[in-house]
Amino acid sequence: MIIITGATGFVGRRLTIQLARTYGANQLVCLVYNRFDNELERTGRAVLDKLGVNQIEVDLVSGEGLNSIPKSPEMIFHLAADTDTSIRDHDAINQTATRNLIEASLPLSPGCRIQFTSSIAVGDHRADGVHFPCREDTKLLRPYHRYGRAKLATEMYLTDVAAANGAQLTIIRLCAIYGRDTRNPGLFANVRNLVDRNAWIARLDYPGKMSFTYVEDIASALVLVSQHPPERGKCEIFTPVGEVLRLAQLLEKYSFAMRKPYLKIDPGELLWNLCRAAAKAVLHTEQLWHYKLYNKIWQLSLTVENSFWNESDKWRNRFPDFRFHCLEDCFDEMIK
Repeated sequence: MIIITGATGFVGRRLTIQLARTYGANQLVCLVYNRFDNELERTGRAVLDKLGVNQIEVDLVSGEGLNSIPKSPEMIFHLAADTDTSIRDHDAINQTATRNLIEASLPLSPGCRIQFTSSIAVGDHRADGVHFPCREDTKLLRPYHRYGRAKLATEMYLTDVAAANGAQLTIIRLCAIYGRDTRNPGLFANVRNLVDRNAWIARLDYPGKMSFTYVEDIASALVLVSQHPPERGKCEIFTPVGEVLRLAQLLEKYSFAMRKPYLKIDPGELLWNLCRAAAKAVLHTEQLWHYKLYNKIWQLSLTVENSFWNESDKWRNRFPDFRFHCLEDCFDEMIK
């Protein structure tokens, strides 16, 4: 029996389709939110209904409905999350929800394979985030954002769970995920809107590097790691990255794909250095700022910093035959 959380989400619905093909729809139990509160949930439910997978309505945060889920599953794919960094409490959906899920699944069978989707936000603060990308073995400092801190705390909790129960834990740190129906508002929707309006800020030569991966590739990666788990009681971390682009390059690619004029504006390194210094000053004084304003400044810092620059030699060495899509391959589905 395979338990999936977040199955109605952007990545989750693609993963569930691939898991149904790989393991059979009758093996899947999808824990779905017990309240229809948005269009993503409704369209996701339609996908699950078409697949014919078993669905159990729950609230992971309150624990409501979790007494109905199967005990001792063979696998758990834990994707449920709120990726809106502007909310105040990320502990509930990450730590509380994860703890409730694990406790409801106990006793875990030895060798239970757990796949958890974390975030590259856990690595937004490291010793040298300018000249080097964040890799799976990079030493992480305290994340600048509460979202990254909540994800990192959940990683640590699940690592302890795996060690105590002989489970096999794989953590996938998600980068910027693109594909049809990305979150709106979100990075890709905002980029598209700026380019569509011919906004001058869409032509600035932003220096910040970011990592990108196609949503179907992430779903495939999750299926793949479930077939190659670590030893019992151990944890492995992967950051599958399709490509690395500066934000300016992303805007340029969107402009060409949307047949919009693009004339780069380079304000000079002095301005970017001043922006970096201002961002650092705010990031190191988080407690002085309202959380919504701090979140906006943190998001803007990504345009000039390389906080979301991740790469993975480990993934390429472990799965050399895995082929990632490029952004250009997927523009038709994203901009129509």
